Amino acid sequence: RVLFRSLKSSASALTEQIVLTDTQRQQEEMITDSVLTGLYGVEQNLHGYFNNMVAEQNIANDVRTDAAEIQDMLANWPDDGSTEPVDYTEVIFNDDGSITVIEHRDVEMTKMEAQALVTRLNGDVNSLGQAETREMFMLQKMVEDYQKAENTLSNIMKAQHDVQKTLIGNARA
Repeated sequence: RVLFRSLKSSASALTEQIVLTDTQRQQEEMITDSVLTGLYGVEQNLHGYFNNMVAEQNIANDVRTDAAEIQDMLANWPDDGSTEPVDYTEVIFNDDGSITVIEHRDVEMTKMEAQALVTRLNGDVNSLGQAETREMFMLQKMVEDYQKAENTLSNIMKAQHDVQKTLIGNARA
């Protein structure tokens, strides 16, 4: 009977340990899944923001190229009031911080209008450059936030591993 009670007590303790271990494992999986989901969201935001920055850089390059081409046209443009067809990319800075791009093709302009357009396009390039600088700081902050999230996940997984290691050690003892 003493052996039976001892076995029953050991079995009960082992069952309790298994239930606690299973519950702990489920909780750890839920925590890990939540952190991974959050990390994935941060990663998606970072990816989307980066793609928007690249698109805006491409727009700035297009506007810069248009301004240079029109400037080249102006060098050979007579001062007789004649018009020439001009292609250019117009950038509109919206109140919400976004930009709208309008492609203009074969717009008839005088030399004076083309000169004013080059000045405006160069201003747009400068504005896009300032926006790019702000966006680079924001991107840097987003990368830092992503790295913090990765470190948090790593720390959680290490803590979970340590708990599991302790439980296994206790079960063996």
